[in-house]
Amino acid sequence: MASFDVNMPDDFLEKYNFTEEEIVETVSELSPILEDSMKRNLRSVISHTGDSSLVDSVKISKPKKTKTDAILSWVGPAGKDKSGTRNVEKAIYLNYGTRHQPARPWLAKAINDAEELIQDRIQEKLEKRYE
Repeated sequence: MASFDVNMPDDFLEKYNFTEEEIVETVSELSPILEDSMKRNLRSVISHTGDSSLVDSVKISKPKKTKTDAILSWVGPAGKDKSGTRNVEKAIYLNYGTRHQPARPWLAKAINDAEELIQDRIQEKLEKRYE
């Protein structure tokens, strides 16, 4: 649905000796920040109560290691509503609009709102670790 990357160069990770477990733990700690931001911004663009289940459907997956050794956690709408419409589709239609409904952008704002908080938390963790 959306991509929010925190890229750390290999030499940075090696310099500070981060273990895979520490990175997974950090991703797990930071994902709720994006989840809260997505829920808040979705709530702000919903025009009728029928979409309130969309906000509740925003979930976080467990961090997983990819084939390229990246550690990712997916944050976004999951599942379907009562009528069988996938929540991720509803979120996309809200963000980009359709020919019948105007766009109500929420995703970029959610990512931008979370980005600074996440970067601050990473900075705090680094300072705490290397005081």
